[in-house]
Amino acid sequence: MRRLRQAVASSEEAMPGRVEHRVRASLRAAQRPGKGWNLAVLAAAAMAVVFFVFEPDLGQMETLLVSSALRPGLADHIHCTLHRGLMRHNGPLEDPLLVEAVSGAIPDGYRVAMCHRCQFRGRPYIHVALTDGESKLVSLIVTRKQEGEGMAKPTTSRTVRFAVSGSETHDHLVYVVSGLENQQNETLLAALEPKIQKYLQITPQKM
Repeated sequence: MRRLRQAVASSEEAMPGRVEHRVRASLRAAQRPGKGWNLAVLAAAAMAVVFFVFEPDLGQMETLLVSSALRPGLADHIHCTLHRGLMRHNGPLEDPLLVEAVSGAIPDGYRVAMCHRCQFRGRPYIHVALTDGESKLVSLIVTRKQEGEGMAKPTTSRTVRFAVSGSETHDHLVYVVSGLENQQNETLLAALEPKIQKYLQITPQKM
């Protein structure tokens, strides 16, 4: 009990107000008579603390809902667009050549909001984010194959929030991740992949 109070106090500045309120209310209730009820309340408070501490990693747990071949693309999408806030803010346009390469396959109503090279858990990626300016965001993600990786044919899967489509070139894996319907996602991947292949032939040093 004392350790739980200390954990809440030490995280006072960082803890979101709603979670903090729930935890502190649970701790106050735990001091009331009724041993069985106290234990239940303490368990609820402990779960709230656990949720707060590990919340940034919950999005990455969603990658377990797709096959291992699709996980690299989904993991980078979650990292850049959710954890780094690129869904709410435009990112850098680091590679004008890549922006030009994919521009002909961008759906009507979308624009390039971000184009950069990034790393997640030590793995390098090329990431282009498209947005409709409102709530829809599409990621085109490319990473070099690692040992044992590959896809015999283009494939699509669905998680709670995302459609994830993937295919391969000779040396790379190419992904489109979005909140679109599966068929829309597959169609967009089919349109963007040839642009990416051409880009990688011209600038292989990028990956």
